[in-house]
Amino acid sequence: IATLDGDIMLKIPQGTNTGTILRVKNKGVPMGGGDKRGDLYVRVKINMPEKLSKEAKKHIEEMKKEGI
Repeated sequence: IATLDGDIMLKIPQGTNTGTILRVKNKGVPMGGGDKRGDLYVRVKINMPEKLSKEAKKHIEEMKKEGI
């Protein structure tokens, strides 16, 4: 994720859906000219492939069997 201080890694919780908004504390816009920072809000957008290879379909079926 690009922030004012550079890129950061953001862990997306399992089961997060498109449109979910996540908050990153103290990575937003500076407040009041001091050292305090606001929070950065990130809206999740998930892109799913339209077509899967046979190998990808096989992996998905294996994960279904494991309950993932």
